[in-house]
Amino acid sequence: MGKFTNYDTSEQSGLIVEDVRTVVNPEFSDFPLELFPNFWRSPFGSPNQRLYARKGHPEFFSGISSLASACGLTDKSGLNKARVTMAFQGLDADVKWNERANYGSCLHLLIALHERNELKFVFGLHDWTEVVEDFITSYGYHSLREQWYADIQNDMAAYFSFKRDSNVKIVTTEVMVCHDDWHIATPLDIVAQMDFGGKRIFANINIKTGDTHPFSEDYFIQTCLEAYLYNRQIEKNGKKNKYSLNGSFCWRPKTRSKTPGNYELSKNTINLYTEDDFLYIAEYVKRKKPYVPSSDSKIVTFHGNEENSKIIIRTPYEWLKNMNGDAW
Repeated sequence: MGKFTNYDTSEQSGLIVEDVRTVVNPEFSDFPLELFPNFWRSPFGSPNQRLYARKGHPEFFSGISSLASACGLTDKSGLNKARVTMAFQGLDADVKWNERANYGSCLHLLIALHERNELKFVFGLHDWTEVVEDFITSYGYHSLREQWYADIQNDMAAYFSFKRDSNVKIVTTEVMVCHDDWHIATPLDIVAQMDFGGKRIFANINIKTGDTHPFSEDYFIQTCLEAYLYNRQIEKNGKKNKYSLNGSFCWRPKTRSKTPGNYELSKNTINLYTEDDFLYIAEYVKRKKPYVPSSDSKIVTFHGNEENSKIIIRTPYEWLKNMNGDAW
């Protein structure tokens, strides 16, 4: 995806593998990055059920974004109502939600690149459009180009306003949290220092892009679980760390058509749920194994030229073994 991404297209794997580097703000140079392992986002799974892999680990890890509703902790009636409403509007809910999920990935990448000083965002048609064009071309969203360009600029304006309003200083982006026994992992969009409740706190900020419906309970469970996993990794023997999180929030642009450039920040979810709630999710993962790719999943790659062309077909675990190389 262009020169602005961290994709590996090496001949060893023959694949495009997302490998978002975690970079720490020099102001926070003592941040213990070594406590957070490196992961790949695997090419298996889906926008709603992502799978991750870690070097030296023989299994995949499930993303957490859809686990709360999948395991029954939250009510799905809102999603079902939205699906019916979209059907009456002549829209396929799955197609629309996948498009918005891919848009969200694009916005996340632009924010991460901006905060890592790899692509400073400037309004108008500047370098960031190359990143957007990669997504549009990859997923066939050519008819949505104008909407994506408008939404990206609106949402970046809202994001910049949030940073000013809360005196936000980014500590790091895309740091991975995980639980080996539960087979779950997820990147945190942003870890930041910010003003909240008259104090300076460290917080997890989960970037959402839906702008029409209230934050759902699924989101609250997700952000609370993210903070739980982060603090579990950073607090040795249960002792607080300088960078322990005291806040965990959802952030999103407010209704774009009515309040352009505005945003909404959720309530603090840091203590909304307990370890018992998360053990319920862990039991669901243990039973249903969403971290195991479909048995008919395949990766097909093509190599060489007319004289020596070769096709390599790999199953998920063949792919994982190939990516691990000497680690196994």
